[in-house]
Amino acid sequence: MTSREAVLGILSDRKPRASRELIEITKMSEKTIENVLRRLWEEEILLRTDKAIHKFSRNFKGRSGMRQNMRNFHLYVLNPDGLDTYSYQGVSFVKFDAKYLDVRGGMGGVSKAKVILNFLKDNREKAFYTTEIVDALKDRGVKPSDVITNIRRYEKKGLVYLRGYKTGENETPFQNGFIVTYLDGNIIRDDSIREAVKRTDQILLGTMTRSPIIERIQRVRDIVISYTQLKEIVSHEFLLNKLGCSKSELDYAIKRTMQLYSDIKMVKLFDFYAHFYHESFDEKELHASIELRKNYLRKTGGSKSRVGHNWEAAVSFFIDQYTDAEFMTQTHRNQKMDNRRITIHLVKPVASRRHNAEVDRCWSITPSILSKPITYCLEAKYGVVMKKHVDDFLNILKNSKEFGYDTEKGREIKAGVIPVFAGGTFNPNEKIFLEEGPIDLFTYAQRMNVQLLRASDLNKILAEKGINIKECSVHKICKVAKNEREVKEILLNVLNDPKNALKTLRKVSETNNEIYEFEKMLEEPNSDF
Repeated sequence: MTSREAVLGILSDRKPRASRELIEITKMSEKTIENVLRRLWEEEILLRTDKAIHKFSRNFKGRSGMRQNMRNFHLYVLNPDGLDTYSYQGVSFVKFDAKYLDVRGGMGGVSKAKVILNFLKDNREKAFYTTEIVDALKDRGVKPSDVITNIRRYEKKGLVYLRGYKTGENETPFQNGFIVTYLDGNIIRDDSIREAVKRTDQILLGTMTRSPIIERIQRVRDIVISYTQLKEIVSHEFLLNKLGCSKSELDYAIKRTMQLYSDIKMVKLFDFYAHFYHESFDEKELHASIELRKNYLRKTGGSKSRVGHNWEAAVSFFIDQYTDAEFMTQTHRNQKMDNRRITIHLVKPVASRRHNAEVDRCWSITPSILSKPITYCLEAKYGVVMKKHVDDFLNILKNSKEFGYDTEKGREIKAGVIPVFAGGTFNPNEKIFLEEGPIDLFTYAQRMNVQLLRASDLNKILAEKGINIKECSVHKICKVAKNEREVKEILLNVLNDPKNALKTLRKVSETNNEIYEFEKMLEEPNSDF
């Protein structure tokens, strides 16, 4: 069966269909189906919508969050009666006419793709960053997404030369984007490529380091020197996040940096946390910077921080085990961060958060095939929870691009999105005063459509499995576990073997004794190592 026969066979039921639907049914290529539809329309065997249909779709794009995209397409319907126009459920279909040709396909006008290619062709003696092309053509409606999409297509056709920064097996954009230049087809191909490489070399002006290892070394040195000027020492973790490389790559870069540049120095705080500085650092200012950093590490590296993260993991474990939750995930530069922690984008600042905020967990549950999915957003806080903590969480969701929307009264949380606040203890003494009188924090949260999840709620599940809560509660598991992964392992073990829950907890506690001792030293205000 030919592609033409296949398309006509599907459309014989007189139902309008888009090219994408025909591609899925026939398993033929997009180009084949588009060509068949175009020919059949020109032959007036098919009618096509006079205007493109616009359809919005909402998709979760990992670290980028929830993205809303618009898809433009046409519908086609069989025309056995030789009609000029046809209406189906309010949609108008027409026979072929040049006036209905649209620029999106490069028909009836100059498309953005053609505008970009003509710009490069007219400036064939130059090379440009993709951002420069956007700036030059923005008055003609060209957007950043238009440039790189079409440049990639022209690269496959051999019409342009695209150059980025080579890292191992991949190629990434430079700071100002990829560099692109036109490949002249009027000269020998090899010569055309050589000329293109020369033009891209000229635009780089010798600023690009060809070896990723050497560039990494240079960046380590630059970062350390710049922060020395700001009177700050630089941590290993900061360099890892700044460079976006693996730990082994950074370790090698630091080793080579200190071999090549003897003026880069290292100091280990508490004989454990490596920090770097330039020898030009004034001794008194260096000592002050070290003390400030020690205080920071006491707060973030102590038991409170560890137990707080463990509490998040415990809540996540119970949600995962006892619901049909489908968690959203993101890949983070910091490889230690749980990929279930979600970064959302803010339309306006909330407290100290200017552009982004983190949500501990986001997941969806579909109650039935006839119901729309419900999205839950979790904030977990170990310790005493107060009204300001709940309000802060609500403001983050309201002012997020992903979960909030504008109303006449201001920002509100979208329907179908339910905030969940998991706290170790909710302040029983805090009163919220309303017109009808004071209410407690729990009642206030319910009125704000916030679901409160308490440690006692999770302990009930353990108790139902026959576990003695006085000996092995969620609080105690969070305190003894060294990290989030171990929390989940402990919970799984005690639920599978409730009789030996206390034995499991004691074994973990003995194994992690060095961690507890180290945290105790960190928390001593006058400790000096």
